[in-house]
Amino acid sequence: MARIMITGASGGIGRALCEHLLSEGHSVMGTYWRHLENARFCTTYKDRFACVPMDLGEPASMDRAVEEGVRCFGGIDAVVALAGSAGNPEFLIRAKPQRVMDVVFQNLVGTILTARAAVPQLIKNRSSAIVLISSVSAVAPSAGMTAYAAAKSGIEGFTLALAREYAGRGLAVTCVRLGPIRTQMLAELGDAAIDRLSAALPTKQIPLPDDAASVIKDVLVGTLAGRLNGGVVNADAGYTVWRAM
Repeated sequence: MARIMITGASGGIGRALCEHLLSEGHSVMGTYWRHLENARFCTTYKDRFACVPMDLGEPASMDRAVEEGVRCFGGIDAVVALAGSAGNPEFLIRAKPQRVMDVVFQNLVGTILTARAAVPQLIKNRSSAIVLISSVSAVAPSAGMTAYAAAKSGIEGFTLALAREYAGRGLAVTCVRLGPIRTQMLAELGDAAIDRLSAALPTKQIPLPDDAASVIKDVLVGTLAGRLNGGVVNADAGYTVWRAM
């Protein structure tokens, strides 16, 4: 069984992924930012689950989170970097510079620094994995999502670069490109936006966090086994294809 660090564990997808992995016998350390009450949910698995704070705006907290994972479980075999936020759509000329920098830092720089903190521990193992999360915004962005689209595109490029750097050290890196998921972040966009996104899917049904977590879990297993490395797995429920028709 693997020892897995999941950032953004207090979000809908993060919680579902923790539950999937714990139910299969893995040990999980989840990180949270502001919502500790959402991270403390796996009481059934308290001997294999820990939660620690981590702020994407504070690189030192990423180092501390990794150190806590090592302290709790004796090491880390894999990292799933879920933490990030799209925020409300905003056209670029109306966005304040700080807002643009925050979106890019939370979604791209934060992901890079999380990997940087974890790699020294991961490469101590014979095989290890990092799974990063992208979005259809990287290839089919909506208006008002410029900074977010740029950040997610960067994650896809970072995936390949990181995989190439450490393939010889047993570390495999894969990216999952998600489409719309019915999370709190999506709910904050409003009913009209949700209706538009539903219409952009062949099934007209936006997947649930558990659906996304199931895909991410399978990708993680494949990455740990070395069957996946350096690529982007598209898991957008047909969003990209349907929009292009």
